[in-house]
Amino acid sequence: MDNFLVKEYGSQLATHNIELKVSDQSGKYYLPEDAILREKRVVGVAVMDNTAGDIYSPMNRACVSAKGLRNSYLSLVDINNHIIAQHPIPDITVTPQDKTWLPLDLPQFNPSKSFIEVGNPTAANVIAAGESFVLQFAYINI
Repeated sequence: MDNFLVKEYGSQLATHNIELKVSDQSGKYYLPEDAILREKRVVGVAVMDNTAGDIYSPMNRACVSAKGLRNSYLSLVDINNHIIAQHPIPDITVTPQDKTWLPLDLPQFNPSKSFIEVGNPTAANVIAAGESFVLQFAYINI
């Protein structure tokens, strides 16, 4: 967890992940509806690095490769407004050496209108159907 977020929000801080299964190679994937995060104040987001290609999701799916993450962009919506638009996923990727999360302030997060876009999704080894993106969100739990 990012030390800044812990210092800033203390015991009000909670985390929750959203797994986004890649269903095809269309290149645009909407986050699923999530009752825990809907309309919560989201203050940070991160995704794990998968350079070694050995990370699996909680649903036991292979996570998108490091190459796939490097070619992906995140858009987050607060109610109906884009707050984060096409933000490069490498910028929010945490590693064992760098655990810095992207700080946010989305007062009323709308998961089902948020999405990930992948550049050139049909290129070799970018993404494959059946893989997952796993996004970790930090939110205020009050």
